[in-house]
Amino acid sequence: MKYTKGPWHACQNGECSCKRVWCDDNPVAEVIAGKWGDDYCSIRIVGESSLDLKAEAYMEQITYGEIPEKEAIANANLISAAPDMYEALKNINELLEEIAPAFRISYRGTTTKIEQALAKAEGKGE
Repeated sequence: MKYTKGPWHACQNGECSCKRVWCDDNPVAEVIAGKWGDDYCSIRIVGESSLDLKAEAYMEQITYGEIPEKEAIANANLISAAPDMYEALKNINELLEEIAPAFRISYRGTTTKIEQALAKAEGKGE
């Protein structure tokens, strides 16, 4: 699996208005805050009298929902931690498989969840 090399960071810890998550030199994600939906072009007639009426293009939106600012900041920070969490999960999974038999402990439930999360990150699971 190949993804954009980490570490990633959220611009100003997610509090920047751009809400972008960056690696060293380019953005890897942009988090949406506020209203979201489908944007489309529309035309309206503007002017005060029939002699100066003009057609003006503008953007409209069919709004489907809204993401609060605090939630968008949390999303940006979570996304920026993804490469670090992926590596940590791989290390934990390897460690559990190595030490669990020595302590005669069952780790299958934990490992199964870890394996599911890793598979999801690798595009092999839901």
